[in-house]
Amino acid sequence: SMLQTTSAKYPLRRVQLTSMHITENRRSTPLNSLFSGTLPRRIVVCMTAADAFRGSFKSNPFIFDHFGISEIKIVSGTTTVPATPFKFNFDNGNLVRGYLQMFDALNMSGFDIGNMIILAQYMNGCTYFVFDLSSDGNDTSSWELIREGTTSLEIQFGKDLPAGGVQCIIYAEFDSLMMIDFNRATYMDYT
Repeated sequence: SMLQTTSAKYPLRRVQLTSMHITENRRSTPLNSLFSGTLPRRIVVCMTAADAFRGSFKSNPFIFDHFGISEIKIVSGTTTVPATPFKFNFDNGNLVRGYLQMFDALNMSGFDIGNMIILAQYMNGCTYFVFDLSSDGNDTSSWELIREGTTSLEIQFGKDLPAGGVQCIIYAEFDSLMMIDFNRATYMDYT
């Protein structure tokens, strides 16, 4: 009888995977709008060689290299994360801030758990940039109000990108609602 007056609402996390090609010899990402509408809660960014992404037998698509990245940030709505963009120099070992941020944004810091990526691996083929975009900076809360806006990614490189370019892979999590109305029809808030 309750469904006659209001729909049942269930919070859930929706995942969206997208990619962006960055052409060879560039030093920055093109102007982009990764997501428009609902703002993501968390974003994971990694990069692989474009030919590996397309399926070349000569390269491994599971090597996520840094490609000489010098700066990275996410602009989500009116918020820039991190407030001070990460500055990297992988050749000189200036990468610890991004490595530690990976654990913070995955809610692994301060606990006796890990993701089996050590610093040497992070530097050589397991380079992931993780951004917690939740409003409270704590991803352990089950659900928060859905915010609207545009999300973009800005990357600067310290050297020209290799021949063939780079494929940037973006994994994003969104807070969403599943609703069931009085006819028992199910629909999502983003459809």
